Amino acid sequence: MPRHPIPLRGDAPSPVQADSEDVAPHHSRSQRGQAAILTICALTTLIGMVALVIDVGVWRTERGYMINAADAAALAGAANLNQGSSSAIAVAVQAAKVNGATSATAVVYTSSSTVGPDTIKVTVTAPGKPYFARLFGISGFDINATATARVYAYTALQSKPLFPIGVTPDSIPTFGTEVTLKYGGGSCTTGNCGAIELPGQNNGCAMANGKGVWTSLLAGTDTPCTVAVGDTVTTEPGVAVGPTDQGLNQRIGSNSDTFDQVVRTDPNGGLSTIIDWNSPRLVEVPIVVNASDGSSTWPSGRSDVRVVGFAFFFITSWSGGEVKGQLVQATANLPTGATGGVTGQNGVYKIKLIS
Repeated sequence: MPRHPIPLRGDAPSPVQADSEDVAPHHSRSQRGQAAILTICALTTLIGMVALVIDVGVWRTERGYMINAADAAALAGAANLNQGSSSAIAVAVQAAKVNGATSATAVVYTSSSTVGPDTIKVTVTAPGKPYFARLFGISGFDINATATARVYAYTALQSKPLFPIGVTPDSIPTFGTEVTLKYGGGSCTTGNCGAIELPGQNNGCAMANGKGVWTSLLAGTDTPCTVAVGDTVTTEPGVAVGPTDQGLNQRIGSNSDTFDQVVRTDPNGGLSTIIDWNSPRLVEVPIVVNASDGSSTWPSGRSDVRVVGFAFFFITSWSGGEVKGQLVQATANLPTGATGGVTGQNGVYKIKLIS
């Protein structure tokens, strides 16, 4: 019988070798598939995180806008507390909307140290806008911000704008109204026409009487020292026609400033803003009462009056010893003490955000 050759071991693949070659390509494709899935998952997570970071950045910016809107609304409302709580709230809400808020609420209250409403708290709201965050199921939400502002009435003033003429509470006019600050004669039934002495630096901040001292304070050649609510000052009796005209001729002279050039009025009737602090026509007038009985009646002769507040006035004219001016109710940032109390006899205010 013919004999068939026996195949050598290297002539044909063994079953084991064949199986190995069949499995290797399948295993490689499986690894590549898993890597692709992991890459897609990682990219999805990364894109989601980037999108969320973008949205958070937008929300932080919008939150900043709302904080600014709340601050502006609180300051605007506080500046209108002199018009009453309802007016202050209305102005605050309007200011919030003008500055981007969708809605706003405000409440007015009195701090423990005052005699009238002096504080307003405003809360503003605007809708948050989810962009990429919608992919994660985050829908609409509100962005809120709150601010509180308080009005302080000055209780001490100093320096050149402080004027050696006083007004009584009963003679304080409405804002912008012209009034006689010092009389030129005829109306000075007690011998006092409105002139008062103030402590001056030329006299070491001690009180000194006499027309010469008073004229230098009126002219601004002597700088007044600090005068505070509760202080007692002395009247300077007499019409003093010559000293009055001389002092104001030196202080103001030919200056032609108008009220509107010095004061920017609030369209809502709130506290005004001083736009020209250097105008010689802008003065700070002490509000005084009779030291003996607390009345608005001027005492007779050289006597004491007590300071109960301060008011800004714009000097409109002077002649024959008579001085006239317009009341200015305004905010100021002066380097002297202040306290709350917008309903007191004060016309010089400071407004601050307190939270």
